[in-house]
Amino acid sequence: MEECTHQWPLVEVTWNDAASDSDWAAHDPEEVSDFWPIKTYGLLLFDTPERVVIAQNFSLATGQVSCRMTIPRGMVVAIRQLEYPSEHPEKEWCDVDVD
Repeated sequence: MEECTHQWPLVEVTWNDAASDSDWAAHDPEEVSDFWPIKTYGLLLFDTPERVVIAQNFSLATGQVSCRMTIPRGMVVAIRQLEYPSEHPEKEWCDVDVD
């Protein structure tokens, strides 16, 4: 059987999201808004010095991905590779022609 080349790593990306406060308030130099720590899960499509791109869906029928998220690299805290569930046979990924 031909080796599968269309499988992307399943990952957990921990990153800091920007936050805003829309309330009117006096400026307090001691009070700094916090960012939001986030964990996002998906298929790692790109990991470059500028950005990390993950997809949350993969179509077995078409080989297309959807729900792509681009996270600026400077906001990324960690990327951890996850194991695919045992009930998810890799063969399904290899049978899709994505070219």
